[in-house]
Amino acid sequence: MKNLENLDWNLILEKIESFSTSEIAKLKISSIKPLSSSEEALTSFAEIEESSQVIKSGVRPFMQSLDYFSQWNLRLKKKAVLKTLEIKDIRSFCLECVALKEAIKDFQTPWLSEVNNSLVPAEEPLSAIDQLMSPNGDIRPDASERLYRLLQEKDRLRREVESSLDRLVKDHQMENYLQDKYFTSREGRMVLPIRSGMQHFVPGVIHSSSQTKQTVFMEPEKVIPMNNRLRQIEVEIEEEIERLLEEISKYLFHLNPEFEKSRDLLEHVDFRLAQAQFSLLIKAQACEF
Repeated sequence: MKNLENLDWNLILEKIESFSTSEIAKLKISSIKPLSSSEEALTSFAEIEESSQVIKSGVRPFMQSLDYFSQWNLRLKKKAVLKTLEIKDIRSFCLECVALKEAIKDFQTPWLSEVNNSLVPAEEPLSAIDQLMSPNGDIRPDASERLYRLLQEKDRLRREVESSLDRLVKDHQMENYLQDKYFTSREGRMVLPIRSGMQHFVPGVIHSSSQTKQTVFMEPEKVIPMNNRLRQIEVEIEEEIERLLEEISKYLFHLNPEFEKSRDLLEHVDFRLAQAQFSLLIKAQACEF
């Protein structure tokens, strides 16, 4: 151990850590110990040399998605219905797998070729995820034909409710009853903000009042049937989104063994690339036994 201190071992490891792109690789680097045989050393030298060629080509693939892998992987193994944030993290993982394959595909060296052939073909799950949600994690309105139709109906019906409320106010000269000229929403239903004490002049249902009690939020009788349908549509939209999330979760579950294998590969590659960057920095050469 004293010999390692004389070599500034910990300072060297800290420098190599600075080149890694994932916390899991940093942890692996911090625990590096001297190898036990010349065969292990030669394997390490060879992989670092191959990694150096990747760095020299001007590309440094990132593996930041590894730091979120365990969170979604645990739920995937339990066959849970994934949340959009978890699927977004899987998308990032797939993107980094694709980026790594792209970075090393032209290298015919033994270790890089093995990595390239062993990584999950991530384009297919990536395409499935992109058909479901946008890159920022929002469910796409055209994720399914039924979802698209429901969203279209919701928008159309919402405009009809707003138009009906607007006509109701103008036709019955209700402007003086309103606390605010804009209608609003309470519990998913479009309502009018009526001045307290004026609600008796507006046939309908009171849903709530403001904290100051100066305003009551009323749903006029005329729009109750449309509001009922609007609420029903919102429930159907939630059910369809849940169905889509369950469907893609089942699909991704079957790919999990490949994800786990690729996780180990990305971790090792990040480790080797960090070592390669350090070796290029100090112009290191592999020793011969």
